[in-house]
Order: sequence, then C-alpha cells, then structure tokens
Amino acid sequence: MPVPLPGASRYIHTAARMQVKPGNDLSGAPAAQYATRWGHKSKGDNCDNVKHFVATMGVAVHRESGRHCATEAGGGKAAKFGDRAATRDSIFVSVSVKLGGMGIIQKVIEERYDFTRVDRPEQLETTHQRRHRKMTVETDQGKFLVKTYSCDPVILDNLRFQHHLSDHLARNGLPVAGIKRAKDGKGIVQVDNWAMELQHFVHAGAMIMSSAALTASAHALGRFHEVCRDVPVPPRDSRMWRFSEVPRESLKKFVELAQSTTRRPEMVLESVNVLALFLKDAADHLSMEKRSTFENGLIHGDWHGGNLMYDGDELKAIVDLEFAGDGCYLEDIAYAVSNLCIRTTTNEEKMRHRTNILLDNYQIHRTLSYGEQVALFYAVGVKHITTVSYQAPQHGGIVAGYTAAEWLERLALQCKWLREEARRARWGQ
Repeated sequence: MPVPLPGASRYIHTAARMQVKPGNDLSGAPAAQYATRWGHKSKGDNCDNVKHFVATMGVAVHRESGRHCATEAGGGKAAKFGDRAATRDSIFVSVSVKLGGMGIIQKVIEERYDFTRVDRPEQLETTHQRRHRKMTVETDQGKFLVKTYSCDPVILDNLRFQHHLSDHLARNGLPVAGIKRAKDGKGIVQVDNWAMELQHFVHAGAMIMSSAALTASAHALGRFHEVCRDVPVPPRDSRMWRFSEVPRESLKKFVELAQSTTRRPEMVLESVNVLALFLKDAADHLSMEKRSTFENGLIHGDWHGGNLMYDGDELKAIVDLEFAGDGCYLEDIAYAVSNLCIRTTTNEEKMRHRTNILLDNYQIHRTLSYGEQVALFYAVGVKHITTVSYQAPQHGGIVAGYTAAEWLERLALQCKWLREEARRARWGQ
C-alpha cells in the first residue's frame, strides 16, 4: 500500500466519522473544498465527487437520495448508496468516513518491519493518549506497543535520544521496553507527516506498593543515575526544575476551590498557614544558588509507579523516557519520594518507613551530600503541593477520592512531617 496522502495522516489519529448534509457536504462547492484540502481536483458532479473522494481516500460512503451512485471503497468493499425517492430539498447525504487508520498502520508495519504476520492494531484503552497515540499489535514475533508522533524535528530528535538511552540502560542491566528496529535498522519509521515506533510489549502492571517493590525501585533509580553519568544528554538548564517552586496561580485556585467547597473554613485557613511556613523555608533551601551546588547528571524526570512496570514485586521495565535529560539528581529522588512514599498516606511511621527504604537502597549506588539530605524533604513537599494544586481544579476538585479541602489538610500533615525530617537531617539525627 502506498504511503497515506499528504494531509490525510491526521485521520490515522482520529478515525474520523463525518455526517454531512446539503450546505456542508460533499456536493457542489463544499465537495471541492473537501477534495482540494487533500490536493485533489473536484470532478464537479455530485456522484463523481463522492466517487473521487472514495477512490482516493478509501472511505466507506452511505448516501440516501433520489439519485443512484455506486463505487468501491478501499479494500474492495462496496460503498452502499440507497435509492430513496426524494425532492432535491430533502436530499440527505450521510458520509461515514473510516480511513482505516488501524489498517494503514498495519500495512506500514508489514512493509517496514521483518514480520511474517501482523494482526490489525488495537487501541490501548488503559492509558492516556495526550501526547501521542498508543496501540498494541500482535505479530509472529510477539506483541508490541505502537506509538505514533507528528514529524516535528524536536519530537523526533528527542525520540532518537530516548532510543539511545533505552539501549544504554539495557546494556547495563536495567529493564526497559526494548525498541524494535525496522528493516533499515532505524527505530523510527517516518511516513508522510507522521512517525511511528514499536516497543516490545511488557506483560506487567503498574507498581503496587510493597517493601520489596519499593526496594527494587530505589535500586533501579540509583543504578540509573550511576550508569548514565557519562551519557551525552540534550542541553537543558539543570537548575530549572519542574518542581522547584509552587506556581502561585495554581495554589491560589486550589485554595479558593477548597474554601468554596468546605463547611470548615477555619481548617482550610489553618492548613494554608502550615503550607505557607513550609514554603517559606523551602524557598531558602531550594534557591537557585543552593540548587547550583547539587550534583547534576542524566535523570529520568518522571519517576512514579505508573512508569515502573512490575510483575508482583519484580521490576520488569522502566518506561516513559521522554522527560529524561540533564538535571539535578535530587529532582528525581524528590519525585520518587513524593510519588512512592508520601502521596498515599499521612501516617508518619509509614512515611518514614517507606522513605528510609528508598533512600537506603538508592544510596548503595550514589550517596547524597549533606546539602541534598536537608533540601530533599523540602523538594518533596514542593513537588507534592504543586501536583495536587494543579490536579484538583482539573478534576473537578476531587483527586484520588479526596476533596480540595481534605487535600489541604493532608498536605499540611505531610509537610509538617517533611519539615521535621529536614530539621533532623540538618542536625544529623
């Protein structure tokens, strides 16, 4: 099958379905607009326009009107046109556009990779599709994860770096979802204005918290930092953390949401005061000057349970390397502690137990400096507050089953503990 027509590949990402009526259909001038959008000339005749659209785009068309039309729709399937007596004013044209996006992707995989069998790809329903579309495909060599991207040079350069990093991690014994190379040896297949990669599918699930799973995660993060010290990385200001300070506007909206949805405004005010004191201290320990003294290197950038694939307590793969790059190691560690040790509990013993497991096992591979040990707990709190402040308004005020006011109370308890742990670290306790 030839590559998709220029401009048509966006339908691979939408599996578009259109229903149109006179005035906004494939007849007359509107038809010419639809045709010329893909660089085709209009035939001028209603029936011919539809035929041409079908022939060039491989769509299935269903039409009800007083006029007969018939043609083939991609793959030899006949387009069906009803014959219903009607006046011109009552003509109804229903065009069901199914460009066979999955079929196109299947064909590209068949042509570009060394498979002898490729089944039709299926949408991956268990994950978000925000940055790129994700599918799975079964082949004679097993199951693969398919990701599609736009052919933006920045995106493709970052993707090549991710593939290089994935290969490096695998060579050093860290589990990853390996990249399947095409016949030409490349990890990225480019078609028209879109691109595609295949990853070996990891038969595992997101991390479920346990001491053994947390230990494996800590070892993997420490090992990640250890083996990537000399890996060339894309330029990035390592002092500019994703979570070095809480955006004021997000925090303001979060607090206003909590105030407007609670019957206990005094509790909201008390919690806000606790967070204000914590953030005041954090501003000092995480200043640009202080951050410049912390050790930098290649970091993962998004270390959380959803990016760590487990089979029971065994870590099977580290995934989602798109935020990897030059950064401060403390940023990665803070992200890990926030997501894996703090977020789901306010119990001090649990937070301390989990955090000690993570830090003790991480430091087998890399020892934290005194400054990092003190600043870490502030970095954890800042990251945690930032994440919840952003998520609460986005999710209608409910995050992980808690309201905005309940989250403020939880954050206050967690930040009290983090502040105390920072004090203990400062005094060597």
